[in-house]
Amino acid sequence: MISPQMMGKTEGKTEVTGKTEFNVKLRNLENGTEYLWAKHKFMDRLYKMREMYNNYEEEAYGDDWDDD
Repeated sequence: MISPQMMGKTEGKTEVTGKTEFNVKLRNLENGTEYLWAKHKFMDRLYKMREMYNNYEEEAYGDDWDDD
């Protein structure tokens, strides 16, 4: 996560709500592109990735897969 100061803001709170703002900085390792996402966007993408992974696991191992 990136602090508001690193983004060039002088204070860590938004002017509208007065709440601390969190952002996540991502870097594409293939081409060096950097992205700055709001926390809610990151959490949404993380949920989608986990769901995709779980679907893959279910397809690969089926219902017979055992944790042991």
